[in-house]
Amino acid sequence: MHRLTSFITGRRTSWIVLVTFLLAAGAVFAVGSGATSDTSPGIGLPASAESARVAAAQEDLPSADSTSALLVFSRDGAKLTDADIEAVTAAASDLAGLSKDDFVPPPTVSDDGTAALVVVPLEIIEDVAAQADRAEELRTTANADLPSGLTALLTGAEGFAVDVAAVFKGADFTLLLTTVIVVAVLLLITYRSPWLWLVPLVVVGTADGLASIAATRVAALAGITLDASVTGILSVLVFGAGTNYALLLIAAIVLGSLINIPLKRIVQDRPVWSHPLQIWGLDKTLPRWTIRRRETVLAVNVGGCMVPFAISLFLIAQLVRLGEDAVWGVTLATAITT
Repeated sequence: MHRLTSFITGRRTSWIVLVTFLLAAGAVFAVGSGATSDTSPGIGLPASAESARVAAAQEDLPSADSTSALLVFSRDGAKLTDADIEAVTAAASDLAGLSKDDFVPPPTVSDDGTAALVVVPLEIIEDVAAQADRAEELRTTANADLPSGLTALLTGAEGFAVDVAAVFKGADFTLLLTTVIVVAVLLLITYRSPWLWLVPLVVVGTADGLASIAATRVAALAGITLDASVTGILSVLVFGAGTNYALLLIAAIVLGSLINIPLKRIVQDRPVWSHPLQIWGLDKTLPRWTIRRRETVLAVNVGGCMVPFAISLFLIAQLVRLGEDAVWGVTLATAITT
């Protein structure tokens, strides 16, 4: 161990370690995460959850390879006119070119005549950008040549998926930029140097990129697809929250190291020779037996034992709840990083 630490921190050999790390990091960045496009956020639940079981059962249905978009035509609560119904019917015919089988059922008008519904069958698209482009085309086609005051709104499975993906669009970059700014300000206040704060920021930025690639690769091995909602939170954890929690845990360990919880006391009485006149150089004069008591306390240190043990139990419990794939994924990631 001493040789290893000496090699890492040596005046000359430390450059070898630095260059090796840079080459390894460059190789990882060159390989990349393997993701070619953004995907919609998943349900994010373990396989035992009811929602996950329903989603798995839906894959066996005849319509599992298709989805649908609902276009709702209305006049802000007013009753639709005959001209409005004709315009909605014409829009449904135009939307047939975007449907799965070039067919759109006739529009359905509500009982009170205030809204008309058009169902557009569609093929499933995993790419978020392509799905958003198709949704925009649906909105444009549905609202084209409508009478004044009549509007078409997109909803249904397609509309919901596009809206959910739009919530996280750019969220990872916004979160990352905000976190970087906050961390940079804290580093400037801490180091009070115009250049020194860049060193930890660059290191953390590199770690964030490596963590994102590693997480995506490990998740792919476990059959899990990561989306922007996950990768964005990962960047925040690497840059900001991870540092804060680490400082909190360090504080708990340091302060807890001052606290010992006694479990058992072992008392031993041992007779020894006592020479009361030894300080006068008469150590052989009037020796006598005396009882010396020694006490040994068996204790548990809060910071060194209980805090790390509690954290380990919490993490293990979370892994077990996520299922076997998560346990193997984290075990593989731990083996790679260690």
